[in-house]
Amino acid sequence: MHMKGHPNPFGVMSCFDETFIFWLDNDASQAVIESLVNEGYQNVRLNRIFRGLLVKAQETGGGKKSPAGAATQEALSSDCVLNEEGKKEEEEEEEEEEEDRFVPFDKQNRNVLHSAPFEVEMIVSALVCAIMCSLDGFQGALPRLFMNSLSLGQQIHLPTTLCLEKKSHVWGALHTKYRGPLKKHPKETASFFLVEYLGEYGSTSKLYRALTLNGYECVVNIYVKERDDDKHILSKKEFQKEAKKAVQRELKIFKTMYGDELREYVWTQELNGMHCIIHPYFKPLDKTTRLDQLPLISERMKLFLNTKNAKNGTFCTYCSHSWKYVGWFNDKLYLYGLGDLEDYDLKEADDVLEYHCNHLRDIHNYEQKAS
Repeated sequence: MHMKGHPNPFGVMSCFDETFIFWLDNDASQAVIESLVNEGYQNVRLNRIFRGLLVKAQETGGGKKSPAGAATQEALSSDCVLNEEGKKEEEEEEEEEEEDRFVPFDKQNRNVLHSAPFEVEMIVSALVCAIMCSLDGFQGALPRLFMNSLSLGQQIHLPTTLCLEKKSHVWGALHTKYRGPLKKHPKETASFFLVEYLGEYGSTSKLYRALTLNGYECVVNIYVKERDDDKHILSKKEFQKEAKKAVQRELKIFKTMYGDELREYVWTQELNGMHCIIHPYFKPLDKTTRLDQLPLISERMKLFLNTKNAKNGTFCTYCSHSWKYVGWFNDKLYLYGLGDLEDYDLKEADDVLEYHCNHLRDIHNYEQKAS
């Protein structure tokens, strides 16, 4: 599971007479255990089930040790996160200014914790418990940094993050300092560290907020569409060809629409063997005041409407009319998610512009009512 991209797996080992649940001794896995044991766990039904299982396992554990030397009974206690000495050491480390570094998990000295034994009649319950813990651990794999509130020079410590290299990926811990938006370097940045999943762009791409080793911020937009328009699965060669074509097209649109504004901040790159486009993180608009920005959005949309398509003499328009593709960067408003553009005749420009603005207004009103 870990090799497939799961940083906090929970496993089961059984000889049928006794069954044990195993997990890595890290903060993320420990948080999963605590959330299930804690009485305040949100799902009352699951809380009752898991608390009963884990407490029973704890009570019958006898304080055995794992092969790696980690305690089991204490591992299931919500009070055991760090001893006083550990807390003191952690506080001292936070006070010190650390150098930028990434430590892969396979280079770390890590322990494995295990539960007390489940009896033979509890094998299924142990399996269910491990699966639920793994799912909970996977959902928290990429932490939200709330980087909007970070200031330049602020230290960042991520115990679990995914590092994308040109042809591979690896999980590990990142220690760096926030230094603002990333600019293109003559030599391509070798690695990007994913810190937040931003969502999908239709069926074509997945977007991740990322940092470089030295703390510069960007978005990694990975092309993932593996089927053609007829829903047929593409071969690896066909997929790579289509992916390269798609990211190059989007890069060209960025350059066409915004000229030199984003020239230093947008480029294509291969990461984890997949074609990507690197662009800035565009800060989302405040939901309470975003309607006030519609006149500015309208002006930005005119960039698309006034861009001539030399091939057929028509004009293209921004068709990803969604608030999640509108954001701020360097005190300017940008429309992005430019993979899908449609051609319109110039005579339709005013109608198209009005349609997009009305659609954004309708989305806003619907979301306000739903909340």
